[in-house]
Amino acid sequence: MLASNIVTSIVLPSWVYEGTKTEKEIASNAHIYITCVPNRYQGYRILKIENGMAICERAQVN
Repeated sequence: MLASNIVTSIVLPSWVYEGTKTEKEIASNAHIYITCVPNRYQGYRILKIENGMAICERAQVN
């Protein structure tokens, strides 16, 4: 049962920004870091990226 969503900040590594020219590329790299192999943050969804942090929403299951 889904109870609530928790908003949390995740520090992004420097490689997320290396060689990027657009915000879309940064968002893509952040998505890879958070959700791809290895699956570091299961159940997290990026809301926005600011100041080297990914502001994410995580569903909490009761």
